[in-house]
Amino acid sequence: MYKCVMFIFTVIFGLSQILDAQASSKILLEEQEITLFDENGTEIKRLVTDHSSPEAKNIGKEIQDKVLKKLGVYSYKEVSKKRLEAKYNQEINKLIKSIELNEPKLKFIDSKGNIVEQIELVGYGKPSLEEIKIEKVDGKEIKINQTLSRRIKLPKDRTFVALVESVDRRLANETGNKEINQENQRRIQLGYKDTLEYYDKDGRQLFQKGTPLNMAISDIVVSDDGNIIAFIQSYTIGEAAENEPYQKLRVYSKDGKELLKYPENQESIQFTAGMALSPDGKYLQVSIIGFDLFFDTQGNLFGQIPAKSAPYWIDNNGIATIRNPDKPFETLNIKDYLKNKNNK
Repeated sequence: MYKCVMFIFTVIFGLSQILDAQASSKILLEEQEITLFDENGTEIKRLVTDHSSPEAKNIGKEIQDKVLKKLGVYSYKEVSKKRLEAKYNQEINKLIKSIELNEPKLKFIDSKGNIVEQIELVGYGKPSLEEIKIEKVDGKEIKINQTLSRRIKLPKDRTFVALVESVDRRLANETGNKEINQENQRRIQLGYKDTLEYYDKDGRQLFQKGTPLNMAISDIVVSDDGNIIAFIQSYTIGEAAENEPYQKLRVYSKDGKELLKYPENQESIQFTAGMALSPDGKYLQVSIIGFDLFFDTQGNLFGQIPAKSAPYWIDNNGIATIRNPDKPFETLNIKDYLKNKNNK
């Protein structure tokens, strides 16, 4: 029941980006159609939007307040306490309906509300696109099962977007395919590969970075203004290439300049529990087994401490908030901690 309610509010919180699009250039993710109704069931408005637009919080709060008032309660906690969840969901469903789009899109909107660029998100938000490819190797036709999927990361102000395309190519399970040697398999790019494309609000591709074969991109974080983007690059299968770590932290500026690569060469490092980037993109906290590492995004490792637990938040002054198994949250001023440690 709780998950149902949270999904409804995620839907609600995706409404206002369309309203805001007229005010300034924006990137819009269209993945669901929303229909709003009045108390009598009359349709008021129909929109196409995404699940998690931050601009829509005011609309979500208005709808929530309206339903809470009708039920005579002040919070959802009180709804649960009085066991009114079914009635609460019923009232929400009277005001809003949603359906997933079969063909989600990224739209780049100018300040006048015109669409200046559009990307069809094949393989996004649904089962991956699967197809059979026929390719020739040494004059012989080979069948390849190819799977395509896409995911995106939008920073807070939605003026940039990271689009990751994942392609997995495997030999079809048919007679003759087993005769393809490793050299020919490399020639036809069998395996898994991620490609990250970074766009500005006008739909211009600022840069593109592809992983080596059989490496995946994960844990993408972007600064609030979109100027800094960081991610973890990891091997999915097979052996690491010479001098290539199994996992690597990579940080780029919005124009594709590499600011940080850690580790540089093959080392036994395993990243854990995600990472945190300060809103201005100046500080980055990552966890590896045994240690928390603190970088500035000019490529400098300025702190290393015994692992406290998962990164949660790091602010523009380098003050980190971390999850701790013994406490819900623990605040740690990294600069002061390191200064005091060095003075001992």
